[in-house]
Amino acid sequence: MPLLEQLARMLHQHPEVNVAPNALWHLLEIAETNKSDTIVRSATRRMLSVLSTLLDNEEQFSGQVLRLYQLTQWNAAIEPMIVNWWRKLARQQSLVDLQKLERAFIGHKPLEDLRAIIQTAINWRKVIGQRSLEQFARDVNTAFTVLEAISDAFDPANDKSSIAFDRAMVRAELESQLSEIPAEERHILATNLKELSQIVASMADNRSKPSLIRSDESLARQLTKGEYQPQSAIDVMKWLSGYLEGFQPKSDSGE
Repeated sequence: MPLLEQLARMLHQHPEVNVAPNALWHLLEIAETNKSDTIVRSATRRMLSVLSTLLDNEEQFSGQVLRLYQLTQWNAAIEPMIVNWWRKLARQQSLVDLQKLERAFIGHKPLEDLRAIIQTAINWRKVIGQRSLEQFARDVNTAFTVLEAISDAFDPANDKSSIAFDRAMVRAELESQLSEIPAEERHILATNLKELSQIVASMADNRSKPSLIRSDESLARQLTKGEYQPQSAIDVMKWLSGYLEGFQPKSDSGE
């Protein structure tokens, strides 16, 4: 063991030295048996570099990562190392590759945290799409302006049970302006309004239920500060708001 631990230190100090994957797996097995922190840290760092080259084969990759998890789960310091490595690597993958990896991770319970990272990356790509952050900011502002206008105009006031809405008046207002857009765009506008209302209602239905755990104001404050895990799309918007305002640490470690 003293010789093996010295070898592990040398491998850490000399990253230019190549080591066969089978030798690394053997070192990880020895580290598990003898609970050697020195060996497991050095061998894991090397093995992560090896695994990074296997991404072209999703099934092989997921199987090898699972094996690494199983051999290192006795050491609490290794999982954060693997998670941080995977976050960086996942960000470099295309949407198509992320979707393939996500499917390959299904059924491997120890890899659920890594699969959650993939799912988060996929979902964020869906949010941003092909836009730059600047374009995204402009689109969010447009969405906010429209929703705010509709809410200000037609949401009932606190002391009213219904809104003031005269159908004939609205029809007349619309008909006076319908010539501004062709029939095809009218259909698109109609569809978008309907689906937008459905999305808003669905987001509201799926939001965290503050009445079950804490006051709505307290929940919003915790989301903004990054102290509460988002449970819905509305929660994610509040969390993003707090991050962009600088109310949260830059990393989970508080750095």
